Formats: sequence, C-alpha cells, structure tokens
Amino acid sequence: MEKTFLGMKKNIDLGLSWLLFPFAIVTLAIENEKLTKEEKAEFICPLIVAGVGTILSMFSWIPYVGIVFGILGLLVFLGSLVIAILFFAGKDFKVPFVFDIANSFVKEDNKKEIIDLEDEGEDKWV
Repeated sequence: MEKTFLGMKKNIDLGLSWLLFPFAIVTLAIENEKLTKEEKAEFICPLIVAGVGTILSMFSWIPYVGIVFGILGLLVFLGSLVIAILFFAGKDFKVPFVFDIANSFVKEDNKKEIIDLEDEGEDKWV
C-alpha cells in the first residue's frame, strides 16, 4: 500500500479523515494530483458526513422534534467512529450511499492524451 504525504498508509490517512474531517481537506489539497478518482471520493465522504452531522445538530435545538434530530446526529457521529476504526484495522470500507454522492462530485482526470490519426499521419492533442 502506498504512503501519503505524511508517510502514513492510506488506510490510516482515511481513518484520521473520518475522525478529524479537516485532515481530509488537507490530504485532498496536497495530494490532488496523486490520487485516483476513487481515492478522491473516499476522502470526500467524511466531508459529506460531517456536513450532514452539522445540519442535524443545528436542527436539534428545535423543541420536541429536536430530540429526533439529536439522536440522528449522535448516530452519524457513532457511525463515523465505527468507520474510522474499520479503516485503522485495515479494512477497505465504502459507505454505499455517501460514496455514490462523493463519486459524483469528483471529475475525471483532465490529463491530455495523444491520439494517433491514421489518415493524417500526425499526432494531435485531445
């Protein structure tokens, strides 16, 4: 398994990203060119879950209904802890619905490739 910018394995980096979501932002900013589309989506997942948890905690202050939002926010937090433990243990885990959303945010690599045009006998950039 390859190492990240701090010399850690990718699963440790992902586990820290699930515990401390700013770590995911730093990893995405520094290693943007080295990460594949799937790896970028894996680092965006903790950001989406942190956003959902923040919104749920904001609605937890509503009287009577806020208890439901508070319990949902607690479940999101506990789920994040479980996912972080899975990554620290070396398991490759993708949250099904959240990974699909994160994957839609990531664009394909914008690397230019050379196509050999047989008719003209010259290379062109696409």
